[in-house]
Amino acid sequence: MTPESPPNRNNDNPWRQLGIATGLIFTIPAGVVFGGWLGYWLDGKFGTSPILMLVLGAVGFAGAFREVLRQLRRIR
Repeated sequence: MTPESPPNRNNDNPWRQLGIATGLIFTIPAGVVFGGWLGYWLDGKFGTSPILMLVLGAVGFAGAFREVLRQLRRIR
């Protein structure tokens, strides 16, 4: 009898790795674009151009960067 190997988390599957990498590639730009767009829209409503666009774009970047780090820690 051979001893059973520990359960594999499917990290060796190349299609899964491709899916994760593709998601990570788009995470940061999506956060920046969404935050910037929301800030641009709010700047139009409140007349604070470009303050909210810059602030929310930076918040979107920080949140997306945090999400990328969380995903990378999870797949290790």
